[in-house]
Amino acid sequence: MQLKGILLFIIALAGSSINCQITDSVFVIQEVVAKGPRFGKYTLGANVSPIDSSILQLYQTNSVAEILNFQSLVAIHTYGPEGLATVSMRGGSSRHTTIIWNGFNLRNASSGSINFSVLSAGFVDKLDVQMGGASTMYGSGATSGSIFITNSLKLGEKKPIAVINLDLGSYNTKNFIGTVGIQSQKFSTRIKLGLQSSDNDFRFLNIGNITDTLKHAAYERYSLAWQNTFKTGNKSKLETDLWYSSLSKDIPALISDTKDGKTHQDDDNLKMAVNYSSYNNHGSIRMRSGYFFDRTQYFDPEGTVKESLNQSFSVINEIETRIKIANNHSLNLGLNHTYEYAQSKSYVADTGRNRISVYSRYDLAFFENRLRLSPEGRKEFVPDEKIPFVYSLSGTFEIISGLTIKTLFAKHYALPVFNDLYWSEDAFAKGNPALKPEFGYNKEIGLSYIYHTPDLNLDHNLTLYRNKIVDQIIWLPDSTSKYTPQNIKFSDTRGLEFSGKMTKKISPISIHTNYLYGYTNARLYDSINDPDPTQKSYVPKHKASLTAGISYNQISFYYTQSFYSKRQINAMRELDAYSISNIHFNYLFKIKNMGFSASFKIKNLFNTSYQIMNGWAQPLRNYSIGINLNI
Repeated sequence: MQLKGILLFIIALAGSSINCQITDSVFVIQEVVAKGPRFGKYTLGANVSPIDSSILQLYQTNSVAEILNFQSLVAIHTYGPEGLATVSMRGGSSRHTTIIWNGFNLRNASSGSINFSVLSAGFVDKLDVQMGGASTMYGSGATSGSIFITNSLKLGEKKPIAVINLDLGSYNTKNFIGTVGIQSQKFSTRIKLGLQSSDNDFRFLNIGNITDTLKHAAYERYSLAWQNTFKTGNKSKLETDLWYSSLSKDIPALISDTKDGKTHQDDDNLKMAVNYSSYNNHGSIRMRSGYFFDRTQYFDPEGTVKESLNQSFSVINEIETRIKIANNHSLNLGLNHTYEYAQSKSYVADTGRNRISVYSRYDLAFFENRLRLSPEGRKEFVPDEKIPFVYSLSGTFEIISGLTIKTLFAKHYALPVFNDLYWSEDAFAKGNPALKPEFGYNKEIGLSYIYHTPDLNLDHNLTLYRNKIVDQIIWLPDSTSKYTPQNIKFSDTRGLEFSGKMTKKISPISIHTNYLYGYTNARLYDSINDPDPTQKSYVPKHKASLTAGISYNQISFYYTQSFYSKRQINAMRELDAYSISNIHFNYLFKIKNMGFSASFKIKNLFNTSYQIMNGWAQPLRNYSIGINLNI
């Protein structure tokens, strides 16, 4: 009832706003960036990889987890199609990556992570990956990287919005996303509805290379999004966002089990936000307020505990401003208040936590913007916690036209999550209220080369980095063999990242290629003088990806190859390396003023048998066909 009431409230609020009169004369507002990174900018000197809009189109009916798996250096930890999917960046765990949605940090107060299988890629307008720590801008958890998810609805020439995506695939998989709305110079609105379902009974190679069929693995995902953008003045606008996602999933048994799975899980996520932005010749001001609700319900008819319910919510209010001091100098200031609450039968008590943060950034530019510097700082206040002051210093220098050297040094931190602190003692685990916050340092240096002509575009980045985490929180067995979170001494990760994009036009042919490679050496140390550190579990030392596409008139073809090296399960076992190939055909045509496209996909082209997480099956070769209608 509480969730339904909140939904009705925001719908009524947005509906009443539609009927309000805006008295300003009609003109196209200049773009005011209110969403995405802090102050409209990413951390200077960081390795940022935007996912191309053409690539996003290929994954419209998939989850965000699948895009990140094939199109970024993010390592995805997933338990099969639409199973729990978390991320790892630069050797960190899921709790070390922040998810920024329209400027809000979505870090779950209970687990520190989110399930990316719940998020439908067709509901994302822009997806960017920033490797490396950025606690100064986003606070707790931005230790190894940040993922930016942006929903952007612009104002412009009056026109209707109507889009239908339909995809049918193997294992009785059905995907539908429909969008309706209207755009104008004073007001734009858009509603999206997504429905995805599958029996998910795919074939896989079981122990002894015996072909088997996965059972009890069906899923259903429902998504609803509603965005509104209002022109409130000559240089201001108001935006409202609502995004509700629900995933209902049967959980299959491990491939080594002799019995079929019986368990089931339901995930519900609600995100609601209001963003206001205004600017003038002296700077800008942005205010945002959001409510975020997560609910996970787990059913095990044969378990000791038949049902468990975990739910949490957070309320975030924030104001940030940019003050132009001179042509090449600007000061940014921000204030954030976050309240977090979680409830679970597995906790010793209901939990709540207030967090107040102040942060700033100073941007400087010299030599006609060839040299740019940006110091940042943040201080967070939490009752009964000693949060370190964190800071960063980053810069870029353009050596010659198109060739830029980048550098970043940052201190970062992460608070213990509620699961760490308040998990009640049972036969297997217990929480640890004495945990200390993690903190550490990230340093990196890189080169960027950009070359653009009408017929050829090149964009290449090379980055070397080192990331340390002190007092890292790890769940380990104690003297009674119960798993409990502990602050180990530290972890040390060193690595290299290379990314490149090329677009070549030879009319009427266009060639597109994206290529990525990452080397990650992530080690855990029990003590400063530990002579035998261990490689972090499920962190591949090598990950590489290639997407090559060619377009000729209305026909396009894309080939994707993704490689993961061996991954450590524990000190004694590891998972084999694997490489997956996918292909995608697309044909565009028009009927009157309507655009149509038809697509055909083959996933796992060479029928590779592989595992991402130990004991969890992944599908062999499978197919899908789709149509898209755009009015």
